[in-house]
Amino acid sequence: MVVAQKVKEAEITEQDSLLLTRNLLRIAIFNISYIRGLFPENYFNDKSVPALEMKIKKLMPLDAESRRLIDWMEKG
Repeated sequence: MVVAQKVKEAEITEQDSLLLTRNLLRIAIFNISYIRGLFPENYFNDKSVPALEMKIKKLMPLDAESRRLIDWMEKG
């Protein structure tokens, strides 16, 4: 006898989608900034993202230029 299990599908809201898109864009911009050497290496911290099973480089606001890029990414 096979017992059917009802699987509840997670509903993804527009807000969830927007948040994921913003986070992925932030990760991409910070990693490109690191790889291209736009800021000194000590401006970046390693951060682990367990959900994606990866490490990323997070830009730290150590001067006006890095603060400007972070503000642009966070505030638009």
